[in-house]
Amino acid sequence: MSHTAYPTDSDIQTFVTQSGITVPTGYSFVGSGNLASSEWENRTGWFPFLKDSVDVTRTYDVPGGGPSTYGWSNMYGGGRNLLLQAGLLVLTSVSLQSSGVLDSTMYRLLPLNAPIRKIPYQLMQFTVPQYGTASAVTIIGRWGYTADIPEDAWQAMLRIGAVLALQSVMIGIAVGPTDIKQGDETFKWDAALLRSLWTPWGAFVDQTVSRYKMVTAGL
Repeated sequence: MSHTAYPTDSDIQTFVTQSGITVPTGYSFVGSGNLASSEWENRTGWFPFLKDSVDVTRTYDVPGGGPSTYGWSNMYGGGRNLLLQAGLLVLTSVSLQSSGVLDSTMYRLLPLNAPIRKIPYQLMQFTVPQYGTASAVTIIGRWGYTADIPEDAWQAMLRIGAVLALQSVMIGIAVGPTDIKQGDETFKWDAALLRSLWTPWGAFVDQTVSRYKMVTAGL
């Protein structure tokens, strides 16, 4: 099963309660969905992880560093391989400051077998070395790792969201009482249950992140 959206605050709250954790009335999960997806992207290195819904423009320096060997102080480049530092799923156009929109014969996207492997493109290889000023390359397209979030990644985000939402509770349990006062009533957290879930949740997240973490070596 796959998902077309990141887990919501409600998804994370449901996951927590279905795990057997009773939370006091009014306990806030607001923002936990955004925190979960942001942490997932930080840990995997894909910004964004879920495919853009519209075309997005990104600019790059020409590959190769600088200044150029031609001696022009404001010119950089001399390389062919442009590391995108992101996943590219749909390419709309590529343009250079000096020559405008490029024909598709002037570059290729790598890895070549990305669609078969169901991963995004990560590198643009030009047919000839490129030179230009800063931010001379403009790429328009839809970025991301996937158009549909795989089930294991989605489940990992649920657990990240749950950990972040309950983090203050766990810190409190570690250093103090497990009771909280709510009006005239006292609510008691199940500390043993929380601790028993913490380790497997973390292990699942770590294992899943390792499967999706961006790797650029060998491109």
